Amino acid sequence: MGNISLGVLGRSFYRDLGERKRKYLEGRRARKDALEEQRSDARIRDEIYEKLKWSPDVDASEIGIMVSKGVVTLYGSVDSSHAYKMAAKILSSVNGIVDIKNHLSLKPTFDIDSVKVITRGDEGFFNQENTPS
Repeated sequence: MGNISLGVLGRSFYRDLGERKRKYLEGRRARKDALEEQRSDARIRDEIYEKLKWSPDVDASEIGIMVSKGVVTLYGSVDSSHAYKMAAKILSSVNGIVDIKNHLSLKPTFDIDSVKVITRGDEGFFNQENTPS
């Protein structure tokens, strides 16, 4: 019977196994570091507030911010769809955020002073300015 040599296969197998184990441990170390460096909710909220407050595109006076375990919830209202998009963009620049729940709504865009009141009288419909006295 002949001899069977597994020397080359054996070294290659263990080298691959060692490489996989090294990558696995590096990944675990990176996740551990990320968890240790996770920022506090208060610090995340303060940074978001400051960035929104100083943004020329967003009026932060009617925006509420809640942060719980890195999950940010925005609530309140903004003037335009541009402000809505900018608020989301500002959040993307803040480190430590795990998830974003954007519950902002758009304010109505009509001006109450420009609305004409139409009333119905005995002789038909009249604009408020043209109603008979």
